[in-house]
Amino acid sequence: MHMQRKRVGVLFSLLFTLVLAACSGGGGNSDAPVVPAGTAEGQWTGTMDGRDFAGVVLDNDTYWFWYHEAVNPLNAAGALQGQWDSSTQNGTFASLNGKAFRNDTGDIDLVPVTGLYVMQQKLDGEVTFNPNPTGTSTFTSAFDSEYNEPPDIASVAGTYTGSVSASSQISPGGLYAYTIEVFSPSGDITVVATQVPPAGNTSKIELGCNYTGTLIPRTHGNVYNITLLPSSTALTCTVEQLTGVVFFDTNPAPTKIYLLVLNGSSSRAFPFTGTKQ
Repeated sequence: MHMQRKRVGVLFSLLFTLVLAACSGGGGNSDAPVVPAGTAEGQWTGTMDGRDFAGVVLDNDTYWFWYHEAVNPLNAAGALQGQWDSSTQNGTFASLNGKAFRNDTGDIDLVPVTGLYVMQQKLDGEVTFNPNPTGTSTFTSAFDSEYNEPPDIASVAGTYTGSVSASSQISPGGLYAYTIEVFSPSGDITVVATQVPPAGNTSKIELGCNYTGTLIPRTHGNVYNITLLPSSTALTCTVEQLTGVVFFDTNPAPTKIYLLVLNGSSSRAFPFTGTKQ
């Protein structure tokens, strides 16, 4: 009799649990998406209006994104940089202080960057460019687990080549090609331009300038801080120290480098992407 009462009690408990689960799953909000709380930190790769798009959101909530030309995905078209507080937005982000460093126009524009994310899954949003030209670009990206790996200079050391677009207001315009060397184990880096700086440079994007510097692994994420000093003597090259961020995308091969450095006032910049040779 005692065992029978015990079995009845267990069955009643199970039925009660099932009823509670059924009730909690019902109602008009059953199809509402559940966005996990957390930050947008990580490495992200995807597209922006059909162009290659990649970047990182760091543990300090600064974001560093790069995008390429539509007609030639090997050439950098520009970069986005700013800060948001994703940790308190429960799946959304908004940055009103973003800057677009535009190789295609030679300008640095203020741009709002807004969107949605799912922690370590996806990061989607839009950028409103204004002016020249005015318009909204949409990006979608997926989390890249490389961000969770420790930085390893030896695995990314080598020679990288790439080009940046020059503004049409600059003479000569077109593409400016660079060769970048990353050395192991020191983390030293050199940037060598294959063209001389334009004489009438009205661009805020560094063009045709050479640099030397060092990569320093960050304490969080597979990303490097970088400091560059100009080794060019041309008057159109910034004579002050440039600082920023570098990360590498090793999958798929060949490895790609993403580099963005700014001067102290963020009034001059060098946004670059290159491919390992």
